[in-house]
Amino acid sequence: MDWSQLRTILWLRGRLIRNQWSRGGKLNAVLTMIAVAVGYAVAVAGGLGGVLAGALALAKASPLVMLVVWDVIVGAFLLFWTIGVVTELQRSETIDISRMLHLPVCLRDIFLVNYVASHLTFSIILFLPAMLGLCLGLILGGRWSMVLMFPLVLGLIFMVTSWTYCLRGWLAALMANKRRRRAIIAGVTFTFILLSQLPNLLGNFLHDRHRDRPRLAPQQQTAARPDEGDKVRLPAAVQTAHKYVPFLWVGNGAMSLARGSIWPAVLGTAGAFGIGGLGLRRAYRT
Repeated sequence: MDWSQLRTILWLRGRLIRNQWSRGGKLNAVLTMIAVAVGYAVAVAGGLGGVLAGALALAKASPLVMLVVWDVIVGAFLLFWTIGVVTELQRSETIDISRMLHLPVCLRDIFLVNYVASHLTFSIILFLPAMLGLCLGLILGGRWSMVLMFPLVLGLIFMVTSWTYCLRGWLAALMANKRRRRAIIAGVTFTFILLSQLPNLLGNFLHDRHRDRPRLAPQQQTAARPDEGDKVRLPAAVQTAHKYVPFLWVGNGAMSLARGSIWPAVLGTAGAFGIGGLGLRRAYRT
């Protein structure tokens, strides 16, 4: 890596931002600075809230509760991330690589700058400090093995951002044809709406099946109820999903660390960084 070229690229990035602010006028510059200050405040508040929640509440919770909490956090992050991708589908690159092909510069540096700059989004600012703060809070609460949650969370973020960057570049290449642009935007929006309604549809389906079941007598309900000494266990399908679905590796790693096993977290970290590396390599080649 040529550090002088990288400094020049970063200077170019800052100059482009400054030109965008100047073209928007003073009011736009003031509003942008306020938005940046609010973003910093949200990041700091999320980090502190994560530390307090982890140290005071989650560190004393059972492994199953820890699994559910992390799954909810990751699910909320993916929801906000998907909304951001749909709303910024047509956003252009910070530095157009096609205009740099005639210059003696390293395109890899420009690619990395564009990759990092394109993911300074609201969802990252809101969730990443909170998740890292939650990991720190678990450590401060006495769960020293939770130090392995730091690379696992970072691996999840890297995996999501790299493949999103690859998908965004592929869609940008397709939307170069104006005839396809509207169809792609409409298809992506429809898919997002369908996926957002999928949990509601599944909930209604499961509710109807539960309602059609025959009701047991009180004596049968008492006999079917597990003993108080039995531990609550996840269904086999849920356990299998947490082993093979990459987005669920964070929750599975947290539950395993709470039970004293480090290998699910280590393997999940390696898998997340490996999948993210493949996505980033694919994006760079395209």
